Amino acid sequence: MNNVLPINLGRQRIRKVVFAALVDVLALDEATLEESLKVVEDLDADSMSILALVIVIEDALSIEIDPAELHMSDATIGHVIDYISGQQEP
Repeated sequence: MNNVLPINLGRQRIRKVVFAALVDVLALDEATLEESLKVVEDLDADSMSILALVIVIEDALSIEIDPAELHMSDATIGHVIDYISGQQEP
């Protein structure tokens, strides 16, 4: 795996994957999720949850994510989606 998506999945597809990971890992109701919510502050994700989120997203999209580069401690859901979208090949 590498950190560049092999195909352009589109932001909406990436959003679906990220939301599904949040629902699965943090046991959240998808209807309550908004891109402006902060992963740690608003969703109460701890370091183990963040690691699980990264792994689920990596597996779903066949990529590698550097959590340090993503700055999950202050990242919003939208930031996570944009970061992954930016990893796509032109």
